[in-house]
Amino acid sequence: MALSFGKKTSWPFLAYSKNEGGSTFSDAAFGSLLEKTGSADTSFRFTSRDWDAESGLYHLRARGYDARVGRFLQQDPWPRTQNWRCRRNLCAMESG
Repeated sequence: MALSFGKKTSWPFLAYSKNEGGSTFSDAAFGSLLEKTGSADTSFRFTSRDWDAESGLYHLRARGYDARVGRFLQQDPWPRTQNWRCRRNLCAMESG
C-alpha cells in the first residue's frame, strides 16, 4: 500500500518480525528514494519491485529501471506487430 502526497510517495511501514523494528520509505514520483526511517531494510522498494543496492537499479519484470534518471535501460521487449493499435496507453489487436 502506498500513500501519495503531491510529488512524494510513502510506503507506510515495513516490519519483518515482532522483535525487529520497521522502516518507512518515501519515494519521489519516479522512484528515487527521498527518505528512509528505521533500521529494517528490504530489496523491495518502489512499486514493490526488486531493487539492487550494488547497481542502484530496479528490476521491473522484463527490464531494468534507473530511478535516478527515470528511464528504462532497455527497449520494451514486447514485439509489437502491425495488428496492434495503441493510443493513450490502451492497446487492442485488430482482427482480420
